[in-house]
Amino acid sequence: MDLRKALKDIKFDKRLVGFHQAQGQLSEEELKKHEEALPDLSEQTENLDLESGRSERDRFS
Repeated sequence: MDLRKALKDIKFDKRLVGFHQAQGQLSEEELKKHEEALPDLSEQTENLDLESGRSERDRFS
């Protein structure tokens, strides 16, 4: 990974967004545009039962 891409990725790191906004390095508009460009991965999620610690996939196996 080149430095430019690494710095861009860090700019949108959820843990650092507030810092970058406070420093004036990231605007709300820029963040919104980035978030809207992210792919919808909701079909790839899996529910986890917190009581048993088992996933839906485990129940049917």
